[in-house]
Order: sequence, then C-alpha cells, then structure tokens
Amino acid sequence: MNFYAHITNIILGLWLCQIPMVNAAEIIRSKSLIIESIHIKGSDRLPSDFLENELKIKANVPLTKELLQDLQLKLYGLGLFESVILGIEKSEQQGHIKLNIDLRDDPSVVGSWAVGGTLSISKGEATTSAIGSESSPMGIRTEIIARNILTRLHRGRIEVDMDGQGIYRGISASYGFPRFSKEGVQFDSSIQVNDVRKRYMEGMGFGGRGSALWSYEAGAGTFQYGLGMFTNRLPRFGYPGFPSSIVAPQFSYEQETRLRQFFPTEGHRYKITLMPAGSSNKTIYRAQLSYSKVIPFSILTLDGQYQGIGRKGNSHRLSAQLDIPLGSRRSEGGLFAKYQWGQDRYEDSKFWGRSINIGLRYHSFGLIAELAFKIVREPQISTSLDSGDGL
Repeated sequence: MNFYAHITNIILGLWLCQIPMVNAAEIIRSKSLIIESIHIKGSDRLPSDFLENELKIKANVPLTKELLQDLQLKLYGLGLFESVILGIEKSEQQGHIKLNIDLRDDPSVVGSWAVGGTLSISKGEATTSAIGSESSPMGIRTEIIARNILTRLHRGRIEVDMDGQGIYRGISASYGFPRFSKEGVQFDSSIQVNDVRKRYMEGMGFGGRGSALWSYEAGAGTFQYGLGMFTNRLPRFGYPGFPSSIVAPQFSYEQETRLRQFFPTEGHRYKITLMPAGSSNKTIYRAQLSYSKVIPFSILTLDGQYQGIGRKGNSHRLSAQLDIPLGSRRSEGGLFAKYQWGQDRYEDSKFWGRSINIGLRYHSFGLIAELAFKIVREPQISTSLDSGDGL
C-alpha cells in the first residue's frame, strides 16, 4: 500500500463508516449511543469469534471515538490486514447501533500464518585504515517472521547475520503470545547474541541478551514483568571489562503512539526498564525514546537509548533515520539514510563507534529486500579485542 494512502486510511478512515439513516457528525458528538452487537467479517486468516474474543469487544457499551480508534489501530498493528473499515448501522432499538468490522487480508504476507521476512545485503567500508579489509566484508542478514502461528495470533521470529566469509556475526530468536500493539509485532520471550567487534551498535554493553516476560495492557501502554539475562562472552560476544553475566527480575513499561509497519506513522515510543540485581552495582536501568515525523516527501525518525549498570557503567545509542517512500499499492519501497553513534563505559573500559548506512528497501509479497552501503568506525577501546575464530 502506498505510504501516503496508508496514512490517509488510518487517520481519515477512522470515521468513514456506513451509517444508514444516521449523520456521521452526530454520532461522533454523541455520548449516548450504545453498541448493541458486533459483527466481524472478511478475513480468512482468523475466525471472527476468536478475533472478537481477543479484542475483548463487548456489547452494551457506549460508542466513543476513542473506542473506534483503538480498535482500528489494534487491528492494523497485527500486520495481517490491508484494510480495516468500521461500519456503523442503526439499530431498531432507540439509542443503539450495530458495529460492523470489515477486514481485508493483506496479500503481502504469505499464508494463514502470515509469514514474511527480510533479506539485507550491505557492503561496508571502515573509516580507519588500522581496521584492515577483514573488518568490512559483505554482510548478509536474513529474517523470517510469522504473525499468526497456529492461526491464533502467536508470533515468532528468527534472524541470522552472517558476513561474506561465512562467519556468524549475530543470531536472534523471539516468540510472542496473542497480544495487540501499535508497534506491529512485540515479543514476550527473546534471545540474541552479537559479535560486538563487527556489530558494535547491536550490543549496548553486552554481547548476549535474553528475556522471558509476561505482558498486559496498563492504561495507554504495556507493562511487562519476568526474568532478564545479559551476558558477555569474550573474545567475540562480549565487551572487555564489563560484567560477565547479570540475571535478574525485569520490569518494564512502554507506550507506542505510532503504527510501525514498513514505514512508521507519526508519533512516539518510550520504554523504561528496571532489573534489580542482588548487588546495586549490577542493577540495570534502561530508557528509550523514539519519535517519528512526516516531513515533505519523507519520514524522519530519531531514537535515543540509555542504559546504566549501577554507578559503574553506562551505554548510549543515538540514531537518526530518513526514509523517502516510493512504491505502489501492493508493494512499497524507499530510499533510506541512517546515522548511528554509540558509547559504552564500565569502570576503566571505555569505547565508542559510529556508522552511516545508505541504501534502498523494497517490500513485496511478504519479503523486505534491503541493499545498503555502510561506512563504519569500529569501536575505539582502551583494551584490545582479540580476533577470535569464526563460529
């Protein structure tokens, strides 16, 4: 779907309803209309009764603008539907209406499990000759994601990052239980490892991360609690001088006002996380703030992350990305440019790095293809990172 048409569908389409014998403006202003019944149709991927149950829609509740907006954003956020149209029909009972939800399955994801993926190919060039040519081979990153596993809204994802020499630089896997979110796909359990010498921006103080969390809606956001794990395994999957491992309870709260699909809509996301370890020096606290804005012919996204480890260490990641949408109704593409900067410190260990990515992204039939050229400054550190062997 064309980006600007998609934005129009979300923002203006919230009130494009079929309203026999009822004026739309009158319904928006009214505080007394009651939803008599809900009917969902149009999807071959999800049974209407299951979807109605997961949405927790109940009859005999007041009709409000906030309720309709929440329903549409939740349904779009699943990444399963090309269009979501809310139809309001007058009931025979005075002061009541019938709510019809007409869905159209998105053909750009494959099958009833809604499988998609990403293939990213990048050619890097180091900004310092001391790094040597070995540090900048071609990178190939492959991701497979399913948004409707077992046709019950379970979500799964696996990603493999490999360089042109066949050495694995990163592996991650995630799984999520049925849950709605504007982000598009959120996961409740995940594990990830990265070669921080070659994928410095992915690590943020630790080469390995894992979590198992329980999530539920809390106000306008999502609260999560469970167990988190951070690890450093030298020489490849760890930061010298940082703690080798931290395992602790994890609590977080996040709120998303954007709809993040191939391109984000305008809005923001913030997330705060606390992992109270047994020692105050190992307690982890994190904060993230991201903001997207539609500007002429493009979308600008700014992102900042901070992580503290007690009073001994901290990490920063800052990025700015500019997307220029191109494409048609059933496939989307765009040019992008992204700048990243990072810094990590723990006691006497300090290092930093930066990268610039310029490339092209294209989306069709569930696959996102990305070709990019990357200019990288490898982490400059106070202690050397051994070369290590490939996996």
